[in-house]
Amino acid sequence: MGLFSSPSNKYSQKLQPFPLEDFKKIFRDLNVESLTKDEEELVYSELESHRSGDGKLSLRDIYKVIYNLKYKNKISENDQKILMNTFVNYFSKFDK
Repeated sequence: MGLFSSPSNKYSQKLQPFPLEDFKKIFRDLNVESLTKDEEELVYSELESHRSGDGKLSLRDIYKVIYNLKYKNKISENDQKILMNTFVNYFSKFDK
């Protein structure tokens, strides 16, 4: 990563299958005490709007959406980290 690289560059741009059932399950199982139900629904709807027509999403897209919500003070930095860790763990199964 260069001196002026964006943090988003560390996340893959490759679109990965993200079936709606998996997507919903992540949010059903999400247990972030500092994330209110309204914030959770906001993150869900923002990410849902970025899923491609065939249900794919990249980690970079997820990072950008979550970072943007943190930047707008819609979620906390801690929430951002926990959410990103959750999605990185989910997508890690595609790296094998």
